[in-house]
Amino acid sequence: MNKLLYDIRKLNIFEKKPFRIILVFECILLLLGVINLFGKNDIYEYPLELNAKEGVNEAGEHLESDYIALPAGTYRVHLFYSTDVDLNNTCFMESVATDERFIQTNGAQLFKGLRETDFEMWLYRRTSDMRLIAEYGGSGDLSLEGITIVENNAMYRMALFVLVIFSLFVDFVYIYALYINKYGASFESRVILAGLTVTVIYASAPLFADSLISGGDLGFHLQRVEGIKDSLLNGVFPTRISPEWQQGYGYAAPIFYGETLLYIAALFRLIGFTVTASYRMYMLLISAATVLIAYNSFRGIIKNRYAALLSCFLYSTSVYRIYKAYYCGSWGEMFGIMLLPFILYGFYMIFTQNPEDSGYNTLYIPLAAGLALLVQSHLLTGEMVGLFTVIACILLWRRTFRKKTFIELAKSAIFAVLLSAWFLVPFADYMLNGDFVIQHVSARTIQYRGLLPAHLFMTFFVNGGTVFFDAEGMYDTAACGVGSVLLVGLFVFLYMWFFKRDKGYSDENMAFGKILSVFAVISMCMSLSLFPWDRIQNINGITKTLVSSIQFPNRFLTISNVCLCVLTGIVLRAFIEGYEKKFVYLYGGIVILLAFICNIYLIEEGAENANPVRVYNNEGMGTGYISGEEYLPYGANASDFMPHDPVSDGNVNIYNYRKKSLGAQVHVENLDGTENILSFPLLWYKGYRAFDKTGNALLEVCTNEKFEVCVILPAGYSGQIDVRFVPPAYWHIAELISAMAVIFMIIMSALRRKRAGLE
Repeated sequence: MNKLLYDIRKLNIFEKKPFRIILVFECILLLLGVINLFGKNDIYEYPLELNAKEGVNEAGEHLESDYIALPAGTYRVHLFYSTDVDLNNTCFMESVATDERFIQTNGAQLFKGLRETDFEMWLYRRTSDMRLIAEYGGSGDLSLEGITIVENNAMYRMALFVLVIFSLFVDFVYIYALYINKYGASFESRVILAGLTVTVIYASAPLFADSLISGGDLGFHLQRVEGIKDSLLNGVFPTRISPEWQQGYGYAAPIFYGETLLYIAALFRLIGFTVTASYRMYMLLISAATVLIAYNSFRGIIKNRYAALLSCFLYSTSVYRIYKAYYCGSWGEMFGIMLLPFILYGFYMIFTQNPEDSGYNTLYIPLAAGLALLVQSHLLTGEMVGLFTVIACILLWRRTFRKKTFIELAKSAIFAVLLSAWFLVPFADYMLNGDFVIQHVSARTIQYRGLLPAHLFMTFFVNGGTVFFDAEGMYDTAACGVGSVLLVGLFVFLYMWFFKRDKGYSDENMAFGKILSVFAVISMCMSLSLFPWDRIQNINGITKTLVSSIQFPNRFLTISNVCLCVLTGIVLRAFIEGYEKKFVYLYGGIVILLAFICNIYLIEEGAENANPVRVYNNEGMGTGYISGEEYLPYGANASDFMPHDPVSDGNVNIYNYRKKSLGAQVHVENLDGTENILSFPLLWYKGYRAFDKTGNALLEVCTNEKFEVCVILPAGYSGQIDVRFVPPAYWHIAELISAMAVIFMIIMSALRRKRAGLE
């Protein structure tokens, strides 16, 4: 890396006249883009007097505003209304003549506890026949009282972002062309670059449609992204409770389910892109990151660039990854798949490098970083990695207990915890001091959800809907399997191992290949319904909780996938270094052909048969979906969470109520001579506090049978109350510890690179 940077500096890029012209042109475009950010604040107001009532209007009837003329731009539409039912009526914007491609919005739900709703709208063409439509559900009353349409500069923020990315791409291409012209590039380097580019594109194939592929928990993860966006817009970082989830009650998913890698997706939404556009860009970025991490990690392990490229291609386009990322919508497992090669490389370096080598004492850095990101992305994958780490340490006990090796492993674990302290401390706080649904699922068994042996030998996968195979068997099966392509590498390696055909293998590669093959077989067995999960689960309380948390045994294919991909690359290296070229071409050709057969059938079948979903504004998604409801207080009923004004059973006057993000502000008068309880539409979690703004004091906070945040009003109390979520001080201390650990790791990594450059 240091040599590369030195070579680039030697190009004297800024002395090149064409490059200076390009920079001037880019600066002009970017300046125009910045100027366009200002002045986009027009407001359009339209009064309405439209009514619908049960017994007069039928379900499905529309209330329509007059036509509205709007220029192209991005807007937030505010509808003022009144209704006496929840989740019965919806509203949206529509144009009669303009193609729907140029109007992107999904509208919003109407709730009886609110008097106003708002939603985003992207209008890419001037229209004179825009109108608001409220769809009446057929029960209760509905009246529309007015529309306010507020222009914003989101379209110009998007344009500026695209200009920045385009400028960086042009600069990269120019610098790369100069570099190649001066220093040249080997055939191998050109093949690797082309191969990685093709792999990124192929691994992202499902994204090149204009819609989402709805499946599994995609809606849940999109809501997590919206929670981060909403928190950041309200000046809250990091996100602890997603404020708008569950109709504004809030949901503490971020405390239980790390969201570090989701902040990038939230950035796209903050810029102004639609939910669908943000999803596609983010998933493309994740695919590219998966390819780069896999290639560089596998190259460090296999030590052959062609073999590493093959392993990277197999890994990034594997059936299991495509299924989990696109058709299952399992983002947590997708992140685990992205990070596992990096973690595997970290362990490989610590176990295989000579402890006496210079720089060995910094080998914990990549492993600690990978483990920390995994903990903050998907604890279940971390649980599986922990299990196989223990097995590896036992198998390699001689190396494990070498003093310097043991120290590096310990440092990796310690720094992974320190880097994740900002997430782990709140998580432990709630798990130890709270009572949540997630703590009451240990009775859930998983063996009946295991795969059938036939799944492991499949070649033609489809996007089926069956994941409970005890009842349906192989009918309409989901794409759960490693694919026959990866079994080729396993069988070839096992043949060479058992029949001593290990020509071309180094001792190190052969030993590592043996471990990978054993881990692959073990993890594939653990994914089956034949594996005795029920017996293991019933050993004691700890195993009951751990096994239940896995949910689906097919998750163990995450381990199988990475092991088999690396093993396939190790076999290719052995052919390259120990056999004639015809064997290299034969083996490589068979593997690549099978890889295309395994994944392209799934990609095409999924694209043709998956229901397209176009989500633009988060209001159109709704906010009530919380998957398995694991992070609710135990006993809470999500159907109770509907917007309402503060409620008290006593004689309390309520004035100037304002709902805020994870809070509320209201002026109250308790006219009784006893205490009264005032409940707010906020879901109770540890951390809510109530401040008496009039007397500058704290009021006592409690909860009710609906698990709402409640404030105890003293007898005769009168004043303004401010309710808000306040994280405990020790959470902030944990955040500081993680920040200091990040800074320390960056400094140590820089020193390591500097030392390597000097050597």
